[in-house]
Amino acid sequence: MTENEVRKSLRALFTMKLCILHRSGSSFLQDSEKDFHTKWGVVRSKDVKIGKIVSNTGEEFLCCPASQGDLLRNLKRKAQVILPKDAAAIIAETGVHTESKVGDAGSGSGWLACFLGGIVKEVHSYEVREDHKKVVDENISRLGLKNVKTHLQDITQPIKEKGFDLFVLDMPTPWEALETMTAAIKQGGFLVVYLPHITQSLQFVNGLSDSFLHLKTFETLQRAWMVEGKKARPETQQLHTGFISVCRKV
Repeated sequence: MTENEVRKSLRALFTMKLCILHRSGSSFLQDSEKDFHTKWGVVRSKDVKIGKIVSNTGEEFLCCPASQGDLLRNLKRKAQVILPKDAAAIIAETGVHTESKVGDAGSGSGWLACFLGGIVKEVHSYEVREDHKKVVDENISRLGLKNVKTHLQDITQPIKEKGFDLFVLDMPTPWEALETMTAAIKQGGFLVVYLPHITQSLQFVNGLSDSFLHLKTFETLQRAWMVEGKKARPETQQLHTGFISVCRKV
C-alpha cells in the first residue's frame, strides 16, 4: 500500500473508535492516529488493525470496535458516577426502552445520561454546576449521542420538559425536588432516587407526597473474583455503592 492509502485506512479505523484489550483485563480507547503508549510497550498506529496486534516489546493485544461499555468506561469523570450495576438495576426495575423519555438530575460526569442515551429515545440531564455540565457535554459529544440534552438548571425549581417515563435523582436532598417531579413525570411513570446513606433514603421515603407510591428501596452488591490458573478468590473492593429507591407516579 502507498503511504496515502495507509493513512486513509487508518482514518477509517480510528473514525469507528477502537478498543485495545490486554490479557490483564485492562482496556484502552484508541481514537486518533497517534502511536499508542502503554506500560507493556508502544503500539505503532500503522500496525493497528482489527484482531491481534503486538507492541514493540512483543506484548500481544486484541483490537476490536469499541462497544458502548468500552466507551463509557473511558469517559472523563469530574464527579462520582452511578456504576453499571446500579444503572442496570434501575433499567431492570423501570423497564425503560427505545420509546422512553428519561430525565436525570445531578448529572455529575453524565455517565448515567450517556448510558441511558444508548437505550432510550430521549434523555434530559439537569445540573446546577457549570463545570460539571461542561464535562457532561464533552462526554456526550465524544459518544456522538444526539438524543441527550443537558440543562444548567436547579431541579428544585419548575422545568418546562414534561411527560417523563422515568426520572432519576442523584442529589443529596431529593425531597426538595418532589414538586417538580410531580409535574414532570407522567402518570404511571417512575421516580428513582440514588443516595449513599440509608438515613437519606428514609427521609426521602417518609417525605413522599400522595402523588408517589414507594415500591422498594434496595442496594446492589457485586463482588468480582480473581480467577487465574488454579487460583480463585474474591477481589478486595467495596461492595456497597448506594441505595436505590423506586417510586411510581399515581
